[in-house]
Amino acid sequence: MSLLLIIWLAVYGMKSLFMFPRPETGRILVDAAGYSFPSSHTALAFGTATFLHPVSGKSSYLFWLFAIMMGISRITVGVHYPTDVIAGAIAGIILGYAGLLFYPAFVRKVNRFRID
Repeated sequence: MSLLLIIWLAVYGMKSLFMFPRPETGRILVDAAGYSFPSSHTALAFGTATFLHPVSGKSSYLFWLFAIMMGISRITVGVHYPTDVIAGAIAGIILGYAGLLFYPAFVRKVNRFRID
């Protein structure tokens, strides 16, 4: 849960930094507000897939398939450019991998405060 919050905060920080507008035409079914670059939905999906990949076994391909489909859907409904989705995927993978690196230290710290 905290990894998703970190990804969300990082992506919205990047959106505020770059301030790229969303596509004006081609929106289907949805109306999106705010800035476009990078795609937060895609970043969250790829971050989750990266983080869960080592423990999900044979079903890990489902997380990756979901992440890819999330990115494609953001372009298809017209709320993101392909570059937004690619940047979101890269950000998600990097932050998901960072989450994997810091996870053991986080678990040790949390377990130190457990009351058995």
